[in-house]
Amino acid sequence: ATRMAMAQTAKNLRASDVLDAVDVTVLPASAGGVVVRVGGEDRGNQVVRAGLRVDNERNAQGSIQLAELDLFNSGVTVGATLNGGARNAFLGTSITAPRILGSFWTATATAYTSFRNVYIYTPSPEATRTRPLRLREDAFSEDRWGLRVSAGRQVSRQGVMLAEFRYEDQRYRDRSQRPAPPYTALGTLKGLVRWDDRDRDDFPTRGTAFDASLEGSLIGLSRGIGFTKLMLSYQGTQSITRNIALTPALLLGAADRTLPGAELFSLGGQDSFFGMREDEERGRQIVVGRLEARWRLPFRLFFDTYVSARYDLGAIWANPENIKVEKLQHGVGLTVGFDTPVGPALFSVGRRFYFLTNPNSVALG
Repeated sequence: ATRMAMAQTAKNLRASDVLDAVDVTVLPASAGGVVVRVGGEDRGNQVVRAGLRVDNERNAQGSIQLAELDLFNSGVTVGATLNGGARNAFLGTSITAPRILGSFWTATATAYTSFRNVYIYTPSPEATRTRPLRLREDAFSEDRWGLRVSAGRQVSRQGVMLAEFRYEDQRYRDRSQRPAPPYTALGTLKGLVRWDDRDRDDFPTRGTAFDASLEGSLIGLSRGIGFTKLMLSYQGTQSITRNIALTPALLLGAADRTLPGAELFSLGGQDSFFGMREDEERGRQIVVGRLEARWRLPFRLFFDTYVSARYDLGAIWANPENIKVEKLQHGVGLTVGFDTPVGPALFSVGRRFYFLTNPNSVALG
């Protein structure tokens, strides 16, 4: 038990983002017993982080983050973040007060502006009943600027509970519309519970990630727009053998028919649903279940290499009255992943299909 407690302590120190090269050594004491020596190096207070993502939906995206981790030796963190590319961008600055008065409570305030382009898909002239081909017809943009203030506390090292107030001006507009429509004010309150004890973010071998949130608009700050939005997501990973891991996952989302366009759920994309493009379908209710089996190859192709097979089942609906079980779609696909030193490189191929009746058939997307 003592050995496990020491291992957990070392793990917590390494995860604190305060110390680097943490080392725990157990030495025999001259008078009997042992001496536990803990060493580490201060990581410094100023941090610069840079990132890059390349995919075939949004092409190249870059990011840079600047942060002061201990402003005036107060423990307060301030930072600025810029990320995005030609089809999306985010610029924000934040201030965080961790461990308020020595407690586990934390507060954060973030001011931001952002835009995100969303393609609109329509049936292709060549589409048939069993070949539902789609074309990119137009592009909309989600534009925002505003302020988020959140407060909460940690639950162990893996969990957090938060309450968040958001006030922003937003619009969901056709990019070809001239002149552009005005922004609309929106104020919301949100409660969030998050748990993540996975052993790693990319290619985990064990652990659970769980998110639950409930958000409602404040009518007095939202020009009479009232809505409630619920989201639940779960992902659990279990190793079957040394090199094979199984990951079931579930996503549920529901909202009122008054949900604004900029708040809609999206379905499609490599991380969402195989065989569909990113944002191919949008709506106010969503359900997606998936099961993934991932195999780490016994040899390396320059890096640790993984092959995974995934099955998706789900749908998205515009409004509650449209919900029908027979509208559920299926997706299957294969992914080859490389765990490179600068992040994961993933290559996937997938196919969407669903069943038809009268007469019975299968539609291949």
